[in-house]
Amino acid sequence: MASSETVRNLQDLLARLHLQEEEVSTRLSTVKQSIAAVETTLSLYISTEGASSSFKAGANTGVDQVTVGHSDVVDWQRRLTGLTTRQGLQAIAEVNGGIVQVGEAKNLLAQYRVLGGHPKHHYNRVFTLLSQSDDWELLGRGRFRIKSQESSRSPDLWSVAEDTDGQEGQS
Repeated sequence: MASSETVRNLQDLLARLHLQEEEVSTRLSTVKQSIAAVETTLSLYISTEGASSSFKAGANTGVDQVTVGHSDVVDWQRRLTGLTTRQGLQAIAEVNGGIVQVGEAKNLLAQYRVLGGHPKHHYNRVFTLLSQSDDWELLGRGRFRIKSQESSRSPDLWSVAEDTDGQEGQS
């Protein structure tokens, strides 16, 4: 049998551990709130850093929506989640009239975790992907335009059928 002193010592230890648990739980809650606040601030900073007329943070739209041009609101969270970097760049170009600015694309792709790795390499990764791809043309410093999809795609059944119809009529 356990002595009463041992039981008392274990009960005291258990009481102290419960107090420590409450203190740690309170501290954890505070840390989680701080993390949430910093993540929100960082998201806002990334989405508005270097904003141009192409991408402007929308008033009262939340972190996940950015105003493009004057009136359209884009839900970037939905548009970019689960995409590869190449697909994300194409989605950005689609919204922005075929134009991608490397700095802004880097910010969006990093914010929605399309880009992995260390942030100091993100700009170079996006620039290299765009500059080495045959699908993009350099317009100027950090600005690329997606080349026409018509010229780069392979012929489909309709275009082959149209070509054959035209040749048959000429024979």
